[in-house]
Amino acid sequence: MTDRYDEMAKGRQKPSAISEEPYHWSDYELLGLIVQAKQFSTSGTSAAFDFSPMPGSSRHLPEAAIRSEIDSFITLLYSAGLISDNTRDELVSKNNCNEFGWQLNAANYAYEVSNEEYFLEPWKLKRFIYALDTTKVMTDEHYREVLDRSANGQLHHFKDLLPYLDFFTAIPLKEHTGDSLGALNYLYAAASKVFPGLQYDSIKFRVQQDRKESVDDFVVYNMITTLWRKGRAFTYASFYTADFKGKSDKDSILCPDQFYQVFNKILADISSPYRLHSVTIDPRTFGIIALTEQQFEQLNWTYDGAAKSYVQVSFEHYTNKITQKRIGEALALYDSIGLFSHLSHMEKDSGMKEVEQNQMNNYSDILKSFKNLVFDIDLKYGVDDGQYRQITKQIALASRHRFLPKHIIDTYAYENKHFRYGFTLNNKKYAAFLYQEGKWLDPKFWELIEKAMEENDHTGKFHNIYPSDGLTEIYLTDEQFAFLKEHHLLEFLGEEVE
Repeated sequence: MTDRYDEMAKGRQKPSAISEEPYHWSDYELLGLIVQAKQFSTSGTSAAFDFSPMPGSSRHLPEAAIRSEIDSFITLLYSAGLISDNTRDELVSKNNCNEFGWQLNAANYAYEVSNEEYFLEPWKLKRFIYALDTTKVMTDEHYREVLDRSANGQLHHFKDLLPYLDFFTAIPLKEHTGDSLGALNYLYAAASKVFPGLQYDSIKFRVQQDRKESVDDFVVYNMITTLWRKGRAFTYASFYTADFKGKSDKDSILCPDQFYQVFNKILADISSPYRLHSVTIDPRTFGIIALTEQQFEQLNWTYDGAAKSYVQVSFEHYTNKITQKRIGEALALYDSIGLFSHLSHMEKDSGMKEVEQNQMNNYSDILKSFKNLVFDIDLKYGVDDGQYRQITKQIALASRHRFLPKHIIDTYAYENKHFRYGFTLNNKKYAAFLYQEGKWLDPKFWELIEKAMEENDHTGKFHNIYPSDGLTEIYLTDEQFAFLKEHHLLEFLGEEVE
């Protein structure tokens, strides 16, 4: 078996259809072939290539025997020159802790590390960190230090680059598990130090059931976090935990999902060009970095052939047009023109809390927080019987009593792609033959509704608003539309809101 790996280490060439120059296989590419061979091997090829059995067939083996087998495999990879000293040491250490279980897992890990080491070599890395240097994500001093470490073979993982980035912090979570108040205070205090201006005066936490996401025996809970900074409150609701059939896994809770978004509300409120982004490191470490939009675009860099980008950061919104003050003003003006007149006192309060607890990037986000105000669906909707009937009823609710269809006809079924749709409005029948391909709704159903509204309502209509992934419509009287447009209080599709 050793001879076969030695052969792989010698020539390392494959024919090129473009150039007569030989193609030299990199170590990580050869490791990738080994991983694929192991993944798709049959019992026959497993025997031919001396591959270890699948986990299910090796359970009867003692752990020591499995470790010994994997150690032999690691030695073969190292002898063939396919892995570095560092990768070998990591593989041996993990195998000693029984973290692999069988050869494929070890091969996968070897491929991932070798792939990262390859793209951390100076000739590959320099372009990336030069872009970070020019956009001030990395200082000149750190730029030179990273290049020196790369040239000396001291970079083995993409995460080795993280300490050299400005406004970055890694928050260890291992010693702060659970849902204790101390753990939460530690988490938010650490995040507030990432970037200037995020320090807060006080903080309060509250766990609350998310009734929208909870169904039957699956109950979802959010963490409602409120920060007070210079007399102003900033609140954000993050997914925290869930109970299934009365059982929860609270011991696994490390931090509320996207907890840092409350700080992005602060940055938006002070019109900062920066946003906090989460950085993927490992399950026990939460990374956060502050970036401008230009810096984010440079940081989100991936080479062809790389298993992942150098730094994996979350996508965030950079709009600054809606501050907390403007949100409050907008809510008062929406109320003054009757946009909330269809809501009960409780429904209105519920919408206000939605606005308070979530990130509002557009004025349309504010209005979407209120019941039966915005009709918003993805046209890739589904294949359920009666779905056009249900959608028509939803539109009727969003019209605030302006569109009241009766005798709705919906003959759609998954087996019946050509079908009849219609309704009666003000004693007049409207009907059309529609066709649905797969899960995509036929948009002609909406054209029929618009036609009916145009013929029967001369004081208002539905307007398409932004952003939208399908149909995002709000019913407005002509006076309401003129008011919102004049005061730039809603993003109508095709129009820029100042």
